[in-house]
Amino acid sequence: MPLPLLGAYAKAMPALRAMEEAGISEAVAMGSGTLEKSDARRIQERWREATQGGQRGRREPPSPEFLASKGIAFRRERPGEAI
Repeated sequence: MPLPLLGAYAKAMPALRAMEEAGISEAVAMGSGTLEKSDARRIQERWREATQGGQRGRREPPSPEFLASKGIAFRRERPGEAI
């Protein structure tokens, strides 16, 4: 590993550790239910954006053709139809 890269990593380590600990603290607060609803909603939205690559709002569901191209079987059922 190049020495400058190792130095940059070592210099950033305290900030990285603090960010990780803040994330853990946030997760515990969410799980315990002690946050105000507005704070919990804000955290959930930030997590949602992070998992969706920064995309906001609802995404369109994948098309049957896309699912088939990935080897995923797809079948539409009528309401009330048993599986």
